Amino acid sequence: MPILKFLIHSIIFLIPSVAIGQSTFTEHIQKQQAGEGKVIIVQDSKIDDVVNNVPKKSPSSQSNTELKESTQNNQHNEKEERYKNNTTSHYAGTRQRYQTTGYRIQIFTGNNSHKDKTMAYEIGKKCQKTFPMLSIYPRFINPRWTCRVGDFKTHEEANKYAQKIRSAKVSKEVRIVKCTVLLAH
Repeated sequence: MPILKFLIHSIIFLIPSVAIGQSTFTEHIQKQQAGEGKVIIVQDSKIDDVVNNVPKKSPSSQSNTELKESTQNNQHNEKEERYKNNTTSHYAGTRQRYQTTGYRIQIFTGNNSHKDKTMAYEIGKKCQKTFPMLSIYPRFINPRWTCRVGDFKTHEEANKYAQKIRSAKVSKEVRIVKCTVLLAH
C-alpha cells in the first residue's frame, strides 16, 4: 500500500513538471545561460517545424496558423537583421568560379624553411599591392614553398601579365607554369 501511494504521488508531481519542461529544440538551444555563448538561429518556419518535429498543418486550421506564422516570421526577420548588423560577410562580391587546366605565373620558389614560407607570403603581398586584380597563391608544393599569381586560361594571357610583373620588378623570378586554375563563369 505505501508503494502504491508513492507511485501515485510521483506521477501526480511528474506530470506537471513534464508539461512545463516541454520546449522546442530551437528554443532550448537559444536559451541563454550564464557562462555560455549566445545562439541565434535564422531559418524558415518550415525548417523550424521539421527540426522541432511539428506535425503538418491541416487546411481547416490554416487561418489561425497564418497569424502565428506571420509573428514567427517577424521574429525570424528581427533575428536575421540583428545577425546581419553584427557580422560581415567574407564572401561579399565573390563570383562563381570553376576549376580547369590553365596557367599561373610563379614569382617565388624557395626551400622547405620558415624563412622561405615568410618570403613567399611577402612577395605575394607585394605583387597584390601592385596588381590587385590578380589572385595570390603562396603554397607548399613538396619539397618547397612557391608563390603563384593569377588564373589564366591561355599562355598568351599569362605572358602579358608576366611582362607587366617583370617591368614592375615585383620579383626576380617570373615564370609561367601550367596547373589547375579557378576561372570565372
